[in-house]
Amino acid sequence: MPKIIVIGDVHGHLDQMVELLQSDTFNFALQVGDFGAYLPTGNLSALPSHRRTELGQFAEYFEKQKPFPAPTYFCKGNHEDFDLLAKYENGDAIMPNLHYVPNGKVVEIQGVRIGFLGGNFSSRWFDQPVPKNCQSQKILGYLRKSEIDAIKADIGKIDILVTHEPSFAPQFTGDRKYGCAAIHDLIEAVKPRFTFSGHIHKYAEGIIGDTKCIALGAVNYRDQSAYLLTI
Repeated sequence: MPKIIVIGDVHGHLDQMVELLQSDTFNFALQVGDFGAYLPTGNLSALPSHRRTELGQFAEYFEKQKPFPAPTYFCKGNHEDFDLLAKYENGDAIMPNLHYVPNGKVVEIQGVRIGFLGGNFSSRWFDQPVPKNCQSQKILGYLRKSEIDAIKADIGKIDILVTHEPSFAPQFTGDRKYGCAAIHDLIEAVKPRFTFSGHIHKYAEGIIGDTKCIALGAVNYRDQSAYLLTI
């Protein structure tokens, strides 16, 4: 049974993520999007302007092709250079041990079947195709119904579902309500053993049927940003 670590939003803080990966020996790692895949010369249009001056360490790791301590697989968030990620949708490593998995894909990693669904929800774009050309990459950060349908159509049991935005299940503290109905419905349909999400930067847990739903904090925030499991 593989030992897995799942990590919350990174936003370019790769040194902190690697520190988590070095804290133990893992068969592989999963990450829930907003990885912070940005180069200073790349397209920053999906990134809020106040975050464009501090991109973290992605460029350093990318240029030096620094290896990750364990095989690591991530979905997109709503803040990435999506043009850059599109170059690696075929499974090629971005750098040693680091792989991007596009939306709607189910992959088997060391005997564990994992579905990936990154980005966040927009009612305007949910039923629309992904545009080939757009002025702002923010549009490319929204999840699509076709991507959810692709996961539903996959034959076989899904052990883990990795999403960027959470379902309604995680019970966050405070009065504000979070969650995406489309993701909640997907969990009810495919019944994975675990789901992991980020986006909110807070840790919370919840249950949908027999599925344990875990929302992770961001690596540079106070809430728990890593979860260990053996499956």
